[in-house]
Amino acid sequence: MEISEKEYNELKLQIATLQNTVNDLKNPPKRTIKTMLKEQVIDGIHNLNNEKPVFGYSRFDSKAWKFFLEVGKIIHEPTRTFYMGTALPNRPYIRTNDLNRNIPQKVKDLSPEQMETSAKMLDEIIPIYNRYYKMLHPKVMYDPTGKGDYELIGVLDFDMIEERS
Repeated sequence: MEISEKEYNELKLQIATLQNTVNDLKNPPKRTIKTMLKEQVIDGIHNLNNEKPVFGYSRFDSKAWKFFLEVGKIIHEPTRTFYMGTALPNRPYIRTNDLNRNIPQKVKDLSPEQMETSAKMLDEIIPIYNRYYKMLHPKVMYDPTGKGDYELIGVLDFDMIEERS
């Protein structure tokens, strides 16, 4: 049985697609706090079109994301233990042995339940941060001539861009 080159290429593509599906089932993508979030952190403003002055908020890894990720780990610091001791002169004084903070250093140190909790918390915090970022950065200075003649250009909200598509 002979097949055309077009049919051969289509079958080859189907095989590659099926192989990718099998590979994904064998090695599912790792679930991270970032992939569990409903909204990503705004990290700045970038141009959306190199030929026109169209700007939007970008959502890439940033200092803000690193901060939120750190907060997502800090929340899981184990609760300290306390005991009754004494202070001079023989007065009761509550003390702790846990002076070293045992904060998870890496996301992989978190259990799936802890990751879920961190993601839920960040899903509440990140939209607040993003709302204030947008409020404080609604426009950019743009120089269409390159001669120092700047004008204010509004920044498009990512949600507005998706609605227009």
